[in-house]
Amino acid sequence: MTTRLPFAQPDPLHAGPALRALRESGPIHRVTTPVGDPAWLVTGYDEVRALMDDERLGRSHRTPQTAPRSRASALFGGPIGEFDDEPAGHRRMRSLLQPHFSPRHLRELEPRVQTLTAGLLDALERQGPPADLHAALALPLPVLVICELLGVP
Repeated sequence: MTTRLPFAQPDPLHAGPALRALRESGPIHRVTTPVGDPAWLVTGYDEVRALMDDERLGRSHRTPQTAPRSRASALFGGPIGEFDDEPAGHRRMRSLLQPHFSPRHLRELEPRVQTLTAGLLDALERQGPPADLHAALALPLPVLVICELLGVP
């Protein structure tokens, strides 16, 4: 029997019981996507690193119309991009973005990130209890920081 995604996660800060059980039983599992397609779920750190470093894997697929889908979305559920062009496209995008993520540039950005964080926390305090850190901080802060990194107002 394969496990069907998504997993119930009663506490957003901790893995749900089904994912915890899978992690404890091994690093690689056969699962079924929400639309019923078979897939692999890799939960082990070393295994994920090996997959991320494997140039044979990516977001595209040789035959996108037959590729497993993660959800029933015409735009976002399946493979993205052209299979043969993916490595070159990845290198091109990486070379464009790399300067914005250099250690020096990130150090220079630190005061601005502190200011953005303080502003979000001040707004949260003004809102009063109860506090939803996910909506008030965890969602907007990464977007604001990436916009700062890329120079997007």
